Amino acid sequence: MDELEFRRRLLSNPTTSDEAVVQQLAADPDKQRLQHELMILDQQIKASLAVPVPADLADRLLLSQGLLQHKKIRQRRWWLGMAASLVLVAGLVQQRDHLYPWPDDVAGHALAHVYHEAKQLDNNDSLIDLDRVNLLLADLGGQLRSWPGTIRYASFCHFQGTRSLHLIFNTAQGPVTVFVLPKNHGLQPGGDFYDAQFHGHNMQLAKADLVLVAGKNQSLSGIATTLQQQLQFQI
Repeated sequence: MDELEFRRRLLSNPTTSDEAVVQQLAADPDKQRLQHELMILDQQIKASLAVPVPADLADRLLLSQGLLQHKKIRQRRWWLGMAASLVLVAGLVQQRDHLYPWPDDVAGHALAHVYHEAKQLDNNDSLIDLDRVNLLLADLGGQLRSWPGTIRYASFCHFQGTRSLHLIFNTAQGPVTVFVLPKNHGLQPGGDFYDAQFHGHNMQLAKADLVLVAGKNQSLSGIATTLQQQLQFQI
């Protein structure tokens, strides 16, 4: 599959499980980065279009039908509709501009990684030992002294060019994703965040920042406390 066909398939569905696309993604970090950008754009556009229906919409539509009999009102509504369409298009274009390059907020990057990992880890039941995790943490000056549960995933990833550690811990309530970012990451940490499926929590430590993400019904307080106690960094 050539580069043009790869991009066509990825643009049509950023979360595709097409085997040829997945193979190219696994072999090329730049293509993984493009996929993450497209996934973030897809989520932002869906959020922009998810406009709640007003409770009195039916009454307002009936009233509009009566008003449409008058030419003057018809003309006014046409101009209002045109203005609303222009505002919507301008908003979508503005959001797209914010996504290229990647958005500078930690939450957007964390959620994009979590959505991406869900497909990659569906059939992966392997576990990572603590020594392997500490070998990776050492590059960031950190060490996990002990851990009460199992660790499913440990690998470096990139947040807008910042090298950070991506961990997944198994808990009684389900997997929890933790990102370990060096203090110089340059992104906006923000506070707690959520979407329709996940919620997250930012932890700012003395030598690093942590981003925790789990299912919306899972509690993050327990693992946050354990990380505070067991994760240490060189002074």
